[in-house]
Amino acid sequence: MTRQPLARLLLNEPVVLYRREDGAAVALEDRCCHRHLPLSMGRLEGDELRCGYHGLRFAPDGRCTEIPGQASVPPQARVRAYPLIERYQWLWIWMGAPERADAALIPNWWWADHREWAYTQPEQIYVKCNYQLIADNVLDVTHLAYVHSSSIGASSITEFPATVEREERLVRLTRWIRDRAPPPLYKRAGGFPDNVDRWQIVEHVPPSYSVNFAGCQDATRRIDLMALSAPTPETERSTHYFYGFVRNFGRCGDGSDLRRRHGARVPRGHPSSRGAAAHARAEAGRAERGPQGRCRAARRATHAAGDARARLTTRTA
Repeated sequence: MTRQPLARLLLNEPVVLYRREDGAAVALEDRCCHRHLPLSMGRLEGDELRCGYHGLRFAPDGRCTEIPGQASVPPQARVRAYPLIERYQWLWIWMGAPERADAALIPNWWWADHREWAYTQPEQIYVKCNYQLIADNVLDVTHLAYVHSSSIGASSITEFPATVEREERLVRLTRWIRDRAPPPLYKRAGGFPDNVDRWQIVEHVPPSYSVNFAGCQDATRRIDLMALSAPTPETERSTHYFYGFVRNFGRCGDGSDLRRRHGARVPRGHPSSRGAAAHARAEAGRAERGPQGRCRAARRATHAAGDARARLTTRTA
């Protein structure tokens, strides 16, 4: 998003987005209160948006500040302003009653904004379907074996059943793929010479937030990859699919210390949350293998022992 007004239809409501001169993001109703021309067809003047039809000018809070040819501006001359927060390199808009907007409901996707994790966010995909069908796609990862066979998919996915857990505001799907060849992308990224243990853990918080925790490991290597998904309804039959990828390949610290520092939750069943005490002891014993072995052992032992002591939580919506 830039200084150029951007039109979006969200939940059947027309919205115009732009940035103020200081870079702060603004979201207004994309409909002039005079003759309903989309304000996205107008132009910015400083931090205010002027309608391209009769020239009414609107402040970032939605107030009309000028009506050409008229000395006074009626107080009811305004458009709706939407609460908007920029966090984790995403823009989060609240489409409901403004007094009910709660920033604590934004999911804790801190990885996307941390220097020790690599983050990429492709262009959003416009999909002609209901947003719930995208949630289905994210939750049912068996399609990777066919749709993504050249990158993150492998036929071994269907050999191992998944478990499903339901919590108060969350659904979790967990699948462990034991002692199988890594998919092409994982093999290249981790340099795995042989079979690995691989995990697929999807946490979905209705209506539309999902995180796919994925990765694989052998006796000496481990890589982690996360997919962040937030399909946003345009209408009942069309969706703006916003998503991003986080990875932490080839670093001495695997991010476990960061998870504790930021209060982010380790999904149940993830390698960092199972058998923590025994895992810590086993990893500490590997410290005799040399500098690289000590680095890995210290990293994993600290990570596992810490997870055994602390219950980590995330705020999601």
